[in-house]
Amino acid sequence: MEFVPLVEDLGFNGLYPFEVKSNNDMMKIRREHPGFVIMGGLEKEVLNEGEGKAIEAEIMTKVPKLMESGGYLPNIDHGIQPMATFENLCCFMTLLHEVTKNPEGEFPRIG
Repeated sequence: MEFVPLVEDLGFNGLYPFEVKSNNDMMKIRREHPGFVIMGGLEKEVLNEGEGKAIEAEIMTKVPKLMESGGYLPNIDHGIQPMATFENLCCFMTLLHEVTKNPEGEFPRIG
C-alpha cells in the first residue's frame, strides 16, 4: 500500500502483483489513486484448499467492485503453487470468466 504512491510519483501507472497476505486494500488504493492500474490481488491459496466456496468468496468479494471502478486486471497474486489442483484452477477460471463476462478462455469449463 505504501509503495503505490512512491511508484506513481515516478511515473508508473500500475503494478503487479497486489499481494493479499500483505493486507493490500485494493478498494482503498482505487479510492486514493483512481487512475492506477491494479493487477492481481486474488489469493492464490484458494486454489490449494479444495473448497469451491473459498474460490467463490475470493472472487465475488473483490472482482465485481474493482471491475466496476475500472483499471483492474483480475488475477491471482503471484504464481500458482504446487498444491493447487487442476479442478480448483478450472473452477476459479470458470467463475472469473463469468464475472468478467469473458466468453472465451483456454481452461475447460466447469458446469
